[in-house]
Amino acid sequence: MAFCQQLTTKEKAGLPEGFNYTLPTQDQWLMLMSDASLSDAVMKLQGNYSSTANVGSLGANNLGLYDTRGNVMEWTLDPQDKPYRVLKGGAWDTFLPVNARPEFHWYAKPDEAKNSYGFRVILTSSSNPAPTSSNPGSY
Repeated sequence: MAFCQQLTTKEKAGLPEGFNYTLPTQDQWLMLMSDASLSDAVMKLQGNYSSTANVGSLGANNLGLYDTRGNVMEWTLDPQDKPYRVLKGGAWDTFLPVNARPEFHWYAKPDEAKNSYGFRVILTSSSNPAPTSSNPGSY
């Protein structure tokens, strides 16, 4: 969230009034993941990965977003039973099919860092918190 706040401050002059960057909610993440194919997911379940891959090394979904089903699990805005937060998606070290499902989520403390955790930011308006259609949600 600190990154989102800094990015909003940095780009304030170029953003429409009332817009800011934030993490997606779980529902927004599901919308952004859309029709992402499991075959385009960077995870051990699909290949012999030993770390993350370059973003865009596999195909994009219908929104033009890459790596929404794998590479790193992505933090969401939703808290879950404090002090935990929810991460969505698979990561490069995902090898169990159940962990590759879109509805799968992982819980971690917000200050926990792993090389399989990451984030995607979305641009939202305070009057309409859904990602803007001109920016489907990735930075």
